[in-house]
Amino acid sequence: MVAPPAASAAPASPPTSPRAEPIADEGPEREREDEAQEAGASAVVAWPNAALSRDVVRAWVLLEIAGFAPRQEEALLEQMSLAHKRVWLARRLYREHHGHRMADEEPILFVECTRLLEDGAVLRELRDQCARGVGLGSDDLGQGTLEVHFKGENSAGSAVRREWFSLVSDAFVQAEGLLVATPDQNLRPAAMAPVGPAEAEAAEGAEAEEANVAEAETVEAEAAAAEAGPSSEGDEAAGGEGAEEGEARSRAAVLDDYVMLGRFLGLALLEQVTVGVRLHESVCRLLLSAGKPWEYTLADVERLDPLLLRHKVRYLLDNEVEPLGLDFTDALHDEAAGAPLRGAARQVVELKPGGGALPVTEENKAEYVDLVCRWRLFGAVGAPVEALLRGLHAAVPAPILRELSALVQPSDLALMLAGEPHIDLADWRRHCITAGGLSRRSRRFRWFWRVVRSYSQQERQQLLQFVTGSRQPPVGGFAQLQGFNGGVHKFTLCAASHEPKDSLPRVHACICTLDLPEYSSCGAMRRALHIALSMGAVGFDDAAVAGDDEAPSGDESAGTPPPD
Repeated sequence: MVAPPAASAAPASPPTSPRAEPIADEGPEREREDEAQEAGASAVVAWPNAALSRDVVRAWVLLEIAGFAPRQEEALLEQMSLAHKRVWLARRLYREHHGHRMADEEPILFVECTRLLEDGAVLRELRDQCARGVGLGSDDLGQGTLEVHFKGENSAGSAVRREWFSLVSDAFVQAEGLLVATPDQNLRPAAMAPVGPAEAEAAEGAEAEEANVAEAETVEAEAAAAEAGPSSEGDEAAGGEGAEEGEARSRAAVLDDYVMLGRFLGLALLEQVTVGVRLHESVCRLLLSAGKPWEYTLADVERLDPLLLRHKVRYLLDNEVEPLGLDFTDALHDEAAGAPLRGAARQVVELKPGGGALPVTEENKAEYVDLVCRWRLFGAVGAPVEALLRGLHAAVPAPILRELSALVQPSDLALMLAGEPHIDLADWRRHCITAGGLSRRSRRFRWFWRVVRSYSQQERQQLLQFVTGSRQPPVGGFAQLQGFNGGVHKFTLCAASHEPKDSLPRVHACICTLDLPEYSSCGAMRRALHIALSMGAVGFDDAAVAGDDEAPSGDESAGTPPPD
């Protein structure tokens, strides 16, 4: 259990400097409001048999072993909340990959990772893993216990795994031309032009030649490395990247990245870990429907891009089009994102064969609008979604994905993957527990929430990652916060009275626990938290913060910098 460096996986800026003025005492009235919100939590529906646990997921697992009566499984699934369905999916996947056997020792799915995001090192390492069939590219992706090791560190545990998911999420989001933001700030694959038969045959030949060249270069590189001996990590990170940055990556290489992203998302569902890739509802709907288009409505178009609906679809349907000189083509770019894709700002695609020579008229404009909407919703992302599904099926087989599609909506799948979109402070405080003699009425408890209440959403994300390894609460909110080995563990504030007064807090991220020393004032606590978050943003080894005469335990981290 180790506390990860809080924002090393986050592209966000460091926390703002502590305010000079003291935080005003909001008095007992605000405290009573908070307590009332906590008491107003939704009531749990009574379980039919008081002698049984109310955990419907556990009931489902037991009945799966013993055998379901007719309609019993469907009745249980209908009672599940979305948070329960997320747990059900993980257990269903475990049984799919392991059968009904419980091995004494499971194989290890080992992943080694760097923290360098700037030069694409994280994705480069993942591509290497997939090429060698190890780590994320392992054939038995769902059968091993995931273990993550960051280079140059000795940390291990659940929080390290959670931080790896955050770090890799950032690498995918920051990768140029892979994912683009929709107007609602969700993500979808960048548009990719369709390939005709001639282009496909040429691409297949080019890919085969590229694979042969790459294999030859790998053999030569391994031979050279064997002669030269081990190289430094910096040399390894720099090697081979210049050529990749200097020329556009091939279509096949880009699709391989989407396969890799699909494997990553499938592993996140299997591990019940929140990731930083919040897919747009339309992409989730395609994933749940095996990539098959549906009969869209204008509401679907509006959810994807309100400007497309307003300024193109409705305008063309309500006005004369012949003066505009349009033909049956559309630009290969996402107007909502405002950025060219695949390096082709002026490239267009034909919406039907010969579309470049077919003018849009009053008689055929309805067909043109329909083809534009279909291209934007389905055609532009068809190849990337197919690749995503190939990767996703490595962890979530197609039959289970079909089962899931009957249980959840597309927006639900986005929540299962990326968690709640906003941090609800009342929900956070309501599901916080205390330890070490700290009470909810103590000054430390009240001061802590006064400080967090003054934080921006970004600062709250940094604090949450510092204490738990994840920037967002999972679906279901803080009641479902993950701790050790994926089990639910509430956010915990623990009194650290043995620590010097006004010293920096210490975290046990695997169990979502923040140790708070005694503070002389609320301002002193704010300053200590600010320093701890700032120090946590750089990434350091547990051994660096252990005492001179104390070996690192591997389960905690102080908000202190490493010694010189």
